[in-house]
Amino acid sequence: MTGVILATVGGLGALLFSAVIKIFFASAVEYFAARSIGKLWRRGQYDVRGTWKSVYDYHSGGRKLTAEQLMNFAQIGNTIYGHNIGGRSKHKHKMKLTLDGHFITGTWRNTAPGAGHHGVAQFRIRAQGNEMNGQWVGFDGDSNIQSGPWRMVRQ
Repeated sequence: MTGVILATVGGLGALLFSAVIKIFFASAVEYFAARSIGKLWRRGQYDVRGTWKSVYDYHSGGRKLTAEQLMNFAQIGNTIYGHNIGGRSKHKHKMKLTLDGHFITGTWRNTAPGAGHHGVAQFRIRAQGNEMNGQWVGFDGDSNIQSGPWRMVRQ
């Protein structure tokens, strides 16, 4: 009986450990995999890997503002992972997107300290794959929904 209890507790502990690892490390592992094997697995679709200049409009304190940052994208097949690598914006975005023909759709999150902004975005790829124009929708710091244009240009 003690062996059965220990086995059950051990199994539950392993399951809990596995869930914690997935929550904390999944996006980092996915991004590393995209950087490592993404070159080999794109299935003839647009190749968006590399550095992009990201420009988007948002409202803060009753004012319309424009932010600019550099994003790096890694890609496995139709899955794209992006993260901020610099720029003039105080915002630091991470993105997980899906490529479907000329469209890229997915989620974004502002990972800057103290920021709780997150939402969705959709882009249309233009100019032979060197430009993306789209819209973002997401929550601001007061849980109000905002939206605006978002443009990316390959660097």
